[in-house]
Amino acid sequence: VVSFATIATVIAAILALALCGALGWFLSRDITVRLDTTVKSMRLVAGGDLTARVRVQGTDELADAGSCFNKLARQMDDGMGRIRQVADDVAAAASELASAADQISNSAQAQAAQLEETAANIEEITSTLRDLLRQVIRAREPEVLTILDDPAAAKTIPEHLVEHALQAIGIWLQLMNIA
Repeated sequence: VVSFATIATVIAAILALALCGALGWFLSRDITVRLDTTVKSMRLVAGGDLTARVRVQGTDELADAGSCFNKLARQMDDGMGRIRQVADDVAAAASELASAADQISNSAQAQAAQLEETAANIEEITSTLRDLLRQVIRAREPEVLTILDDPAAAKTIPEHLVEHALQAIGIWLQLMNIA
């Protein structure tokens, strides 16, 4: 026969085992749910959502891990915000530099066009002065033109004609300096 004390001990042991099992299930369920929530938030951050946070409950190790994770995610989000700001600043500066480069290029092209026009005008003035000089020389001494066309012929030209030619060349050079 089984005594009452034995039955009571067995029932107490079964109740203690049931209570330990229920308590173990409750604690493991709480840990599992909190750990699962933390892992989901970690996956969101790993996927690029730096705003994901863990809801921190309690003061145990899982709560401490959640707080550390939230701090890490916040620092990463802040860092990315600063990086975005720097990238925006760099893009704005690059745009300003491109605009300045365009203005410089346009100015250089305008100056080049003005320079070409000035060169053409100088060439026209030079041609006009050359023609004018020839007319002046023809009017004074037609033989002097030979010196301008063939410098070797200067040896056969009388001295006074060479002097007239040199004077005409001097006038021409003075006119060129004015232009």
